[in-house]
Amino acid sequence: MDTFIEYLESAIKNILGNKMRTALTMLGIIIGIASVIAALTIGNGMARYVGNEVDAIGGNVADIYLDMSVADRGFNNDDIREIKDNFPGVSATFYDNEYGISSGPRGAYDTLITAAGSDYQKSTLTKLETGTYFTDDQVDQGARVCVMMKNDAVRLFGTADALGKTFELSVGGSSIELEVIGIRENWSEMISKMIDMETDSYTAMIEMPLTTYARAFGKDISEFHSVEIYWDNTQPGTIVKSIVRFVENRLGLRGQDAVYYMSMSDVSGQVDSIMGAITAFISLVAAISLLVGGIGVMNIMLVTVTERTREIGIRKSIGARTKAILFQFLAESAIISLMGGIVGVIVGIAGAYVGCILLDLEPVIDFKIVIGATLFSMMIGIFFGIYPARKAAKLKPIDALARN
Repeated sequence: MDTFIEYLESAIKNILGNKMRTALTMLGIIIGIASVIAALTIGNGMARYVGNEVDAIGGNVADIYLDMSVADRGFNNDDIREIKDNFPGVSATFYDNEYGISSGPRGAYDTLITAAGSDYQKSTLTKLETGTYFTDDQVDQGARVCVMMKNDAVRLFGTADALGKTFELSVGGSSIELEVIGIRENWSEMISKMIDMETDSYTAMIEMPLTTYARAFGKDISEFHSVEIYWDNTQPGTIVKSIVRFVENRLGLRGQDAVYYMSMSDVSGQVDSIMGAITAFISLVAAISLLVGGIGVMNIMLVTVTERTREIGIRKSIGARTKAILFQFLAESAIISLMGGIVGVIVGIAGAYVGCILLDLEPVIDFKIVIGATLFSMMIGIFFGIYPARKAAKLKPIDALARN
């Protein structure tokens, strides 16, 4: 044990004796480790952000579509009833989107209208903060009611306490007065910006009964080419495929690839895969600098061996063993790399926090990666230090002493 400590003390002494050289040697390791840590942390933060945004749009939600060039007809209310009867725990509704203008006491705004059945409340857009959602009876009666986002209520009425207030909704040349019966939590900033980009201006969002929308604006709602379904976590993972097969059989479209679906859970998985691939690529590029740093360690250690040839000869002539010389030089390269790795981790985490603040992301630090990166940096030092250390250890005392 004493010999081991002596080797470490000797290695540290030699490292501290060449501070500038040590710092420059560590630089490649620092840059490599910092780049990997920052890339993975920001990448994980971005993946979590995008995943949360996709989940906010809808988790257990899927849209089933018909290829109208093959199908004889579209979906109707009988199809929805059959889906619900044959798949207990599954809800379904039609919906239609339209742009209009909402006019309230505080101004008029472009508006994205979603006209749907009462089951649309299960789409997990955002939670209902106050009030209620429109019911089946209100849909059947064509009640002039709606649900809107909290920030839209503030825009139209100057307050989020807008339950019972009314405003005018216009589409084309037709208008209707709607009463606010429910207030949803606001969309995330990313979703709001995506919607605003379509109209190049602030866009409000409301949900209203499909029948009210059809009667007010003369829309045909007898058939649809798609239906949205919702299910709870007690349903099997294959529920959507089972419903697709049921629809194919019901409409006589089996084997014609005329019925297909898009599930938000599938989209979330695809997003995770894409973000993982991007993060891995960035990390691979960053890891190249680790290789460069390792080569730098080997280069400096070779220079060190050359400079200390006479010292090695003296030590071997007075009885130092080959493994002692080997271990000392390996210890020096490992310590240099470990120090570089520790500094790199600190710089990488700091850089990741700054990057996440600038990108408005939550930093997601995986401490297993941090520890792994630190240990990996030390392994790089050992790997690239083997050749210089072996070269020093194999020097014959008479040859080493003969060199100036």
